[in-house]
Amino acid sequence: MKSIALVTNRKGPLSEFLRDNLNEVLVGKVEINNYYLYEMKDGDIINDTVILVMIDEKAYEIQKYASKESTIIVIERTLREKEIYKIAAIPNDTEVLVVNDTKETTIETVNLLRRIGIKHLKFIPYLDDKVYENVKVAITPGEKDKVPNFVETIIDVGHRCIDIATFLKIFNCLDIHDKDIEENLIKYSESIISKDIGIKKQYFDLFVKGQQLEVLIEHIQDAIVITDNEGKIVLANSTYNNLFNYKMGSYLSFNEKK
Repeated sequence: MKSIALVTNRKGPLSEFLRDNLNEVLVGKVEINNYYLYEMKDGDIINDTVILVMIDEKAYEIQKYASKESTIIVIERTLREKEIYKIAAIPNDTEVLVVNDTKETTIETVNLLRRIGIKHLKFIPYLDDKVYENVKVAITPGEKDKVPNFVETIIDVGHRCIDIATFLKIFNCLDIHDKDIEENLIKYSESIISKDIGIKKQYFDLFVKGQQLEVLIEHIQDAIVITDNEGKIVLANSTYNNLFNYKMGSYLSFNEKK
């Protein structure tokens, strides 16, 4: 079974959330292994095909544990669409404290909120060495315990979920061609705010076109097979399958190419 290494600093709610988040799309068809940086020792090796880390700094740190065959991907994260309504209800020009677990993830969250189009608020990153006692509203992605006591209103938007762009990178690295997983990603994409506007629609359009093409070639009695430039099979009808018993992602043999 193909496998993914999910690397977080320690075991906790975030590591479990991200694991569930991956399984929401991959539905147990890809093995997911958790690793915790604070538990790793010199000489430990991660052999999974894909290694997921939270930020660029951790990608550099994990390199000494990664096998030569592994690909390290920094997870891009976003918010569930339903959580945005909580933020939209805050009055214009309100100063809002943004609180996360580290300075890096706090800045990352501020940038995300701006990037997905929330522009009516004045976001203030919460840094430990500054005082913000005049700010009465805070937004946090699942880190309520880190919000200072002087804040009167806390809006917890929940842990940031994995963005579509990251799933597409995973699909590419693991060479995933599975209809159930692809359908799950379409459904999943409808529940989140994509960081890259347009990528959701682009993937949906490609999926729909693939579905239409599959229906079309099924109605042709001749054996039909479609390959990429390297001869890898990406689509075939049942007539071809009955003759050659192919597997998706396999390559045409020399005789078949003739």
